[in-house]
Amino acid sequence: PIETRPLGLAAAEEATPPPDCKRAGPHWDAAADGSARWLHDGKVWGRAAPEGWAWAAREGGRLWLWPEKGEAPLLRHEEHWWLADRGLWFLMHDGAPWGEQYLRDWGSEGFVHPSGARMIYSADGSRVGLVEADAGAVLYDAATGEELGRWTPAQLPKPRGPSVPSELPPLR
Repeated sequence: PIETRPLGLAAAEEATPPPDCKRAGPHWDAAADGSARWLHDGKVWGRAAPEGWAWAAREGGRLWLWPEKGEAPLLRHEEHWWLADRGLWFLMHDGAPWGEQYLRDWGSEGFVHPSGARMIYSADGSRVGLVEADAGAVLYDAATGEELGRWTPAQLPKPRGPSVPSELPPLR
C-alpha cells in the first residue's frame, strides 16, 4: 500500500521527475527508472512511492514539486531540485538546502551549507570538492561520485583574506 504521508525534503531530492505524457484524463504512469508511480491528470502529477507522497505541476516548461504540505515547492533545473527561500535559490543536496555564493578563500563559485561545509566545482564541472574545516576535504568525480582524493584539515590552503585583529590596537 502507498503511504499518504508527505514525501519530505530528503526523499524529494531523490525524486525522479514524472515521465512526459500527453494522455488525457486521470491515469497512472511509472517513472522512467521504475522508482515511483505518478498519478497524472493534465498539468498535475501525484508521486506515490514507499517514502511518501508529493504533488508536482508543470507550469511554463518548469516542473515544481511540493514535498511537504504548506511548504515552498522545489523547482527542477539542470537535473537537480532547487528551493527558493527569502528571495534566494538553494540547491538540494543530501536532504538539505545549500546556498550558492562566491567563495573568496577558494577564488571560485560554490555552495555553502549552514554548517559551514562548502562544495566547490572545478572550472569544467567534472570534479567537485566537499570541504569541511574540521574534517578536511574530499574530491569527487561529479558524474560518477567516485572519490578522487582526500586531504586533512592541515593540508588545506590557508584563507586568502586579511586576518581579523583580536583587539583594538592601543591609541597613542
